[in-house]
Amino acid sequence: MAEEEERREKARKEEEAKALKAAKTAEHQAQMARLNGTKVFTGALGSKAKPDLQLIAAALSLSVNGKKQEVLDQIKDHFEAHPDLKRNARFAGLFGTHAQRQAAAPPSAPTTSFSLPSGSGISMLVVVSITAPHGLSPSVLAWYS
Repeated sequence: MAEEEERREKARKEEEAKALKAAKTAEHQAQMARLNGTKVFTGALGSKAKPDLQLIAAALSLSVNGKKQEVLDQIKDHFEAHPDLKRNARFAGLFGTHAQRQAAAPPSAPTTSFSLPSGSGISMLVVVSITAPHGLSPSVLAWYS
């Protein structure tokens, strides 16, 4: 009788663990889908956690499966085979010294204040800052009457 209860408890714990793992996997896949094409990666590859390496692998259209070291190795191999990617704005922050990686990190959004003259007829002013290729940062200014 006690053995049966132990088996049930063990089975229940295994099911809970499977459910938790499935939930984490689904959350990670959703995060990869949200960030695909937009995330700028910074920091040394070797210090990344497996989920971070999987995001990088997904961004490079590589397999996200395997042990951490396997994912890391395939990322390194890919960058060796495609060295031009090391200069890509999304991946440049993964290479070089700490200072170079920090410099490659996306800047925080600038804030700008505007005073609208009374009676100007402008009811809303929108400023959108966009990061362009090669580090250029054009701003788009729009107004609505």
